[in-house]
Amino acid sequence: MLLSQLCTELELKEDDARMILADVRDDFADCQDVTNEEAKLIRNSIKAALPGGTGEVPLEPGLEVSTQRTLVSNVSQVLGIPLFLAIEAELNAIATIEDVKNHLILNTLDQKQAELDQAIRERSASRQQGYYTALKDLAHTMQKPLVVVEDMQQDIQEQNQQLEQLLDAVKAGESLSPETAIS
Repeated sequence: MLLSQLCTELELKEDDARMILADVRDDFADCQDVTNEEAKLIRNSIKAALPGGTGEVPLEPGLEVSTQRTLVSNVSQVLGIPLFLAIEAELNAIATIEDVKNHLILNTLDQKQAELDQAIRERSASRQQGYYTALKDLAHTMQKPLVVVEDMQQDIQEQNQQLEQLLDAVKAGESLSPETAIS
């Protein structure tokens, strides 16, 4: 919307309209137009202060709360309407509530992240301890000498003797009978 149209509609001087936009727009000194959200907020701020107005300025979803607070404050200062001080205080309260809510959300997020990190560290340490224990057990088992049971050793010696006898018989040219076979 053209700034001149807004000024005509609200019966404002262009210099006053530019002063209202001073803290919100970098180009306030030579701007020729305003956004629909800016125009609507300025319009609603002035209408709310007039006799028969509700005294309440609805929030504009297209503008940040800080921008709205600045515009309402500037309307109050430029036009000298005391009602805007109350509206400004309400917008400050809303902004403060939003800040507290955001801090609570961030604190909760940090707390949950710390709990998750701790659980991951504990599980990792537990697994690592399990691996160390398994490796120690394996190393301990590997260090034990292989124990041959005496009975097994005696059987092995007997079989070796039988094999030697058979080899001797074969070398001597004897025929093998079922009795001389390995039992």
